[in-house]
Amino acid sequence: MPAPATLATLENQRQLGLYYTPDQLSEIICAWAVRTSRDQILEPSFGGCVFLRHISKALVGRGARKPERNVFGCDVEKAAFFHLAASFDEGFPEENFFKRDFLRLRREDFRNIMFDALVGNPPYVSYHNMNAAQRRAVRSLKDLEIKLQGRASLWAYFVAHSLHFLKHGGRMGWILPGSLVHTDYGVDLLTNLAKIFRQVTAIKLQQRCFGHVGTDESTVMLLCEDRSSFNESGKADIVDVKGVGECAALVGRLTGGIDRGLRIVPSDIDSEIANAYDEIRSTPGVRRLGELAGVKIGVVTGANKFFLVSQSKAKGLGLPKEALLPFLCRFYQAKGLFLKESDLNEMLLEDDACLFVDTRECEYDHRVQKYLKAFDTVARESNETFKKNEKWHQPPMGTIPDAFLSYMHHTGPRLVSNEANVYCTNSVHRVYFKPRISALHRLALAISVVSTIGQFSAEIEGRSYGSGVLKIEPSEAKQILVVAPPQADLGKLRAQAREIDALLRVGQAVKARCLADSCVYNLVPAIARRISQTRLRELLIILRNRRTSKLKLVVRKDDASRV
Repeated sequence: MPAPATLATLENQRQLGLYYTPDQLSEIICAWAVRTSRDQILEPSFGGCVFLRHISKALVGRGARKPERNVFGCDVEKAAFFHLAASFDEGFPEENFFKRDFLRLRREDFRNIMFDALVGNPPYVSYHNMNAAQRRAVRSLKDLEIKLQGRASLWAYFVAHSLHFLKHGGRMGWILPGSLVHTDYGVDLLTNLAKIFRQVTAIKLQQRCFGHVGTDESTVMLLCEDRSSFNESGKADIVDVKGVGECAALVGRLTGGIDRGLRIVPSDIDSEIANAYDEIRSTPGVRRLGELAGVKIGVVTGANKFFLVSQSKAKGLGLPKEALLPFLCRFYQAKGLFLKESDLNEMLLEDDACLFVDTRECEYDHRVQKYLKAFDTVARESNETFKKNEKWHQPPMGTIPDAFLSYMHHTGPRLVSNEANVYCTNSVHRVYFKPRISALHRLALAISVVSTIGQFSAEIEGRSYGSGVLKIEPSEAKQILVVAPPQADLGKLRAQAREIDALLRVGQAVKARCLADSCVYNLVPAIARRISQTRLRELLIILRNRRTSKLKLVVRKDDASRV
């Protein structure tokens, strides 16, 4: 370690925006960013070398014998190079490190290396506090892939400039200030990053991580995974955690870790929403869907466009009736709380592609054989799904589900009883009720999911995808809150379910939800003592608007009162 005289004073640190990263946060990011022993990693503002040490540790963990060869960096402070010398016992390759401003460096300075990952904690300097050199450096950036608003802070330019150095498929991990999710330029940057990377996750820590250097700046860990082709969705996952421990658990979950029980809620969620969720969850008679039913993805055919045909196409191809199995292909085809035979007939009349070419009983029929041979041989042999099947054209079907649950929806999920006795594709979830789940409870579950309680919990458990669509994976669907009353009037509940079904079928989703609320609150009266229907509806509006409007929202009371 360098002598104290070489270190920047706290006042100088604040002026330069140099807040050296807490050790645990750096370790979390580096363990996530480094994937192989050969990865080349750039840290564009290495300061106290916390990231560099953890990059080396992660590389060694992946099998690297000389990790220092794969570590690169730059910094403008002399003190940073004292830290650098002390961090590598066997020395470091000097050609990998520059005492220069990262914003002044170009790809050729690093021998045109395209890096597997960039990680770091860039300077937290606001637009108004930039010095003359920093302003000149910012103005010199003429070819940024992401155009920043004129008053963006210095850290935003570091993130945008880093894209020049990152290879296709690469990752970026940053420790950033809360302005990433609280300012117009931060949200704009986040949205544009989500168009460039397959997955963007911003983790906001309630814990103040830089209090030791005299700042109350909030902290966001930004993880950008798999730089790929342009994605028009521009939506990032924004989550709140209490501190470093929950952050570590979440990153482990994102990368396939074992912590599956962590509950994540949207960014900026206030204590009232969190408390409302916990109050409802702890009410006797309220359960999680997964306690009463299993949820699985639908049948994975590997080529839905080929295996699912319309009635007219099947007739034109001469396919035999015994080779055509009715399927629920898209969730919108299930319009209410029940999927009926009449719904299937309507799909057929509208000539929807809702017939699965099922070869299990008539594989050797010459008409079926002719159709199978029409599938491109090269595409068939390269299809990973087909390789898993005993016969490429016969996917595992499993048993017919009891009900269906929406996978992605602009509003919220529905649980639809499978009265038509059909299978579904993997764009719809299959639901299997656990043994001894009564008809009463099945109706209560369907009504619960469409109620404000079900929709509210789905917003918390699910995630935003694409153009604000709510995406719910099977593991998340199992966490949705539902009611399971010990007793109720089955006939009355059935009549209410039919009324809700009728409202949904004519597009009256809000009225259907209000009726479902009345049912749920009557089934479990204790909920009303925890939170009113009106206030819960207001909170649902807040969550939905945050999901669909780039994290910003102003809700008026009269909006909620109309729900």
